[in-house]
Amino acid sequence: MSGYKVVCVDDEQDILDYLEITLAEYGYESVTFTDPSQAFDYVLENKKNILMICSDFKMPEMTGFEFRAKLLENGLDHPFVILTGFFDKELAVDAMRLNISEFISKPIIENQFKPIILNYAEKRKASLEEDREMVCDFLEETYPMLDEIEELILELEEKPEDENAINTYFRLLHTIKGTSSCIGLDALAAFAHRYEDLINLVKGKKQEVNSSVINVLLKGSDYLKQMYACEKEFKAFPHKIEDIVKIFDQDFTVDNDDALEVEQKKDVQKSSSVKEEKISISVDILSDFLEMSGELTVLKNTIFKILIKMNSKYSGDPDLEQLSASMAGMHKISSLLQNQVAEMKKITVETVYKPMKRVVRDSANICNKKVHLNTTGGNLRVDTSVGKLLNNVLVHMLRNSVDHGIESPGRREEIGKNPEGVIDLNLSETGESIIVEIIDDGNGIDAEKIKEKALEKELYSSSDLEKMSKSRVFQILFESGFSTAEKITAVSGRGVGMDMVKSSIEEFGGRIFIDSELGKGSKFVIDIPIPRSVLIIKSLMVFSKGLPFNIPLDDVEKVVLYEDVKEEEMMQEVEGKLIFRYHDRLIPLLELRDILQLEPRDKKDIFNIVIVRSEHFCYGIVVDEIEDIEEVVVKKLSHPLDKAEIFQGVTFVGDGELGLIINVKGIAKTYGISAKEEEILGLIVECNDEKEYMQFNLLEHKNYCLPLEYVYRLEVFQVSSIEYSGDLPLIKYREGTLPLMLPENELGLTDISMVELLEDKEEIDIIVINYKGHKRGLFINEITDIIKTSEVVDHQMKDDNLILGTIFMSEHTNSVIDIEKMMSRYLPKAIELEIGEAKQDNKEIKDLDNFLKEAS
Repeated sequence: MSGYKVVCVDDEQDILDYLEITLAEYGYESVTFTDPSQAFDYVLENKKNILMICSDFKMPEMTGFEFRAKLLENGLDHPFVILTGFFDKELAVDAMRLNISEFISKPIIENQFKPIILNYAEKRKASLEEDREMVCDFLEETYPMLDEIEELILELEEKPEDENAINTYFRLLHTIKGTSSCIGLDALAAFAHRYEDLINLVKGKKQEVNSSVINVLLKGSDYLKQMYACEKEFKAFPHKIEDIVKIFDQDFTVDNDDALEVEQKKDVQKSSSVKEEKISISVDILSDFLEMSGELTVLKNTIFKILIKMNSKYSGDPDLEQLSASMAGMHKISSLLQNQVAEMKKITVETVYKPMKRVVRDSANICNKKVHLNTTGGNLRVDTSVGKLLNNVLVHMLRNSVDHGIESPGRREEIGKNPEGVIDLNLSETGESIIVEIIDDGNGIDAEKIKEKALEKELYSSSDLEKMSKSRVFQILFESGFSTAEKITAVSGRGVGMDMVKSSIEEFGGRIFIDSELGKGSKFVIDIPIPRSVLIIKSLMVFSKGLPFNIPLDDVEKVVLYEDVKEEEMMQEVEGKLIFRYHDRLIPLLELRDILQLEPRDKKDIFNIVIVRSEHFCYGIVVDEIEDIEEVVVKKLSHPLDKAEIFQGVTFVGDGELGLIINVKGIAKTYGISAKEEEILGLIVECNDEKEYMQFNLLEHKNYCLPLEYVYRLEVFQVSSIEYSGDLPLIKYREGTLPLMLPENELGLTDISMVELLEDKEEIDIIVINYKGHKRGLFINEITDIIKTSEVVDHQMKDDNLILGTIFMSEHTNSVIDIEKMMSRYLPKAIELEIGEAKQDNKEIKDLDNFLKEAS
């Protein structure tokens, strides 16, 4: 019954047992009391979950009427049924005065009891459901205000005289107070009213903003959030309002740096403060939708293969051509749907960062330290699962940095540091990973102290510790129960937080590394794989002994045909195992037949090497044949195959045949292929400096590129769909207009016009670039590659003709187009074009309006 209860009160336990069993048969949950005083306390605390009350009339402590009167005095007017063995006119008069719902005679006759219960319980339930809906709407609409309030408090701490922040703060709190009062949330309204009084003093400049005020404001914000959490689940607030409002009665003229106790808030769902129309959708529903769209991809791929066969048999058939075109359109739409739903599952990193600012502030206050938190990467969007992981992990990591990393202000001054410590929290995406860095300028980690503690706790022997590298010693910090803290505090010291951090990250498929220098600070690097939003992957289909297997394309570095390599130069055998020279590195080779325990391959056969990457290192898989690249849907394996680490799933290939999907990371783990932690950390840090570029050739000039961040989409347009506004070529694009440009014209390399250029073409390739929300299409000949490189742009070749400089990639010197300069030059034209379109649309509306008036 959604947590609703029927309260039964009687001094006879037999009657209570009967009521409990009977009500359960009717579908109601009951709670029973022999003492009406205890029942009163329960009703008072759980009034919003109670459907009705059944009470005996004659009880030793108080009568049923006295019990009812006490409830009414406290505003509790629930349906109330009296159980009694007698009934007279005097009782009836008193019952009317106390608004008694019904009398039920004893002994209870079920056919009389049941309709009374059903009538009042169902009516009350409908009323409560209506109230719940109204309260839920209020909570959903106003919860973003609480997030904004907390941000404003932190802003006021930095800028106490910010009148705009104070006024906004007052307005938000006043709205919460007034609305909660209107819908009957009296306790919330009463607390908000006292909270508002303090803000009013600040607003009227009768109280200055100091640390005492900030602490109480934050405490008040915590209580509001806790009240919201209780109201959301229709639970009683665990504190008395008259007790907690006392926080607003203290002397604020004394600047008190002591931090108030931080409330633990659980299960409070946060939402964006952006004002827009929206609905709540379960992440599970979105995941189910994506899985169904995956099934659609399987069907689509099967139909495409059939179409290819039919086109070869019936070449030139107009119906088949139309069907192929329709299928291509369906492919675009299904891909767009998948991408949009995947975006719906994402959150901005800033929503993760917001509470972390409060975590650092409160931890610093508790530890009597001064710490400033810097963040980067807040504009990035990550899957909700990543957000949930980071929420849990970063709390422990930041508390750890404040407590163990940053020194006290006095100590920092002694050693020549700024009294205020700094923690940098950075998030970036590199390839298939999300990289999170937590960097502090504190004391660093003492490896020798870790060894001493490890010996003291008998985790390792002296000889074991001597063999460990510095990075390996640091990893001991993540072991269960290990802590270097001298005492347990409210921030850390129990030795469970960092163990939880590592296990949570590893369960997600990620890794965590530490780099630290004593006296200078520490860097924690978390490497999290980007979760695939859809269980659809591009894969490389390979064959081994005639059986199909799929290798995820994201894991494939390169494919090498054995015939194309010089065996004596590139293939070596070490202790019976093949080693392949790849980009001046020696990488191990594994035979797929050996991995799968199939019949050995004839060493003279032609074979292929698929170079795969896993955990920042590479190895090669030898396969018999390579078929093609295609999209496949990953299906989970059933028991006992789900225990095999070398597979990550199964898919349908060809005409319904099953193909296993290779787990590149699982194979590496099974065969002990790994990189040293020092090397991995170096690679991760190095990857953060990498940037992606799109390489392309123009009509008559080669080796140009632009930063991939400006590329919105790649499109193919029919020439017949191009229109002109004066000399400016345009094409209708996504409910708007896309201006087209010829880069060679912009660069001064040719005088040919777009009209002349398009005379003998049916379709054109376009790179759609996006700059500050404005899009333009670049007409190019072909895209050659997308390259990720740590090379920097050489600005010596920069000129006034939109060339930013040069960069060396793919054994060529590429000219980098200055997109910002190009777009800023033409941005006024784009804006003018949009205004012109708006005016034209307005004119058409007016013309239509005039036509309709004349027609009438």
